Amino acid sequence: MWYRTAQQQQIDIGLQHSQSNLNQNTGIYATFAESQKMRKALQDGTYAEISTPSGKMLSIHGSVDADGQYCGQIAPGQVLCGPDFDNWLRQKGFQDHQVITCEGGFLNQSISSAKAPIQIAIPTAPISTDSSSPMFLSIQKA
Repeated sequence: MWYRTAQQQQIDIGLQHSQSNLNQNTGIYATFAESQKMRKALQDGTYAEISTPSGKMLSIHGSVDADGQYCGQIAPGQVLCGPDFDNWLRQKGFQDHQVITCEGGFLNQSISSAKAPIQIAIPTAPISTDSSSPMFLSIQKA
């Protein structure tokens, strides 16, 4: 079983520029340092701008409010929704397909078609002695 799973082609959903179905072999590539920026942001309730081989990405907590508008938590206790969040994304230079977030499928052109929480496998240690080597961060439905 492990061998068959290890042989599956890993799909960099950051390259797709459109919504992706999430499964075991979907995710993005990032260095260990970039993945740790993502881990810290998710723990701190803020966002992380990370560089990947497929381009700049944004990792942020996201949800949908009672009016059905998409919301992003840009700082602890500070959430922007709907047009305010869209404007914030534009000011930061991001398009929807560059945003990694829970409930991502509610964004117009989200990287993910999942309209439910997602799970990101963030490594706890570099996989090689070269810490600048990109590693695969699995992104799938939780």
